[in-house]
Amino acid sequence: MLLDEHRNPVPDGQIGELFAKSSLTIEGYHGNETATRQARHGEYFSVGDLAVRDAQGYLKLVGRKSDVVISGGVNLYPAESEDVLASHPAIREAAVVGMPDEKWGESLVAFVVAEIGAVVPSDDELVRFCKRSLASYKVPRRFEPVSALPRNPTGKVRKDELRARLR
Repeated sequence: MLLDEHRNPVPDGQIGELFAKSSLTIEGYHGNETATRQARHGEYFSVGDLAVRDAQGYLKLVGRKSDVVISGGVNLYPAESEDVLASHPAIREAAVVGMPDEKWGESLVAFVVAEIGAVVPSDDELVRFCKRSLASYKVPRRFEPVSALPRNPTGKVRKDELRARLR
């Protein structure tokens, strides 16, 4: 089931936190009863994934609750910007995080890895490219070229490390 921040069901087409019920669902977080309680909704459990359900009932994962960036009072889902950036022919992959912003609360920063043999395009070019597919408030305000994205042993991008680079 998909629930909003008040634990109410969300309609098709809107983003919600994914809660699942299965014999394979974890029972809780070891040694952290508070986190376990917050992740439960009756018999359902959430690990923090956000999803949207289409009219046919199919779910699409759109990000992680911990990765949501709030800019100007609007929830921004980095996966949207990452997907657009990764579709640029010169970009192999991208990771988007929030950074403190005096005016907006947070703003988006994209860490981008160039394709082999390519050069990361200019910020202006990446902004123009993103604006073809994204509303302007979803376009990163800053782009940081990197040779590789930091990953944990399972291959997941370490966004905490990227955020630390911005401090």
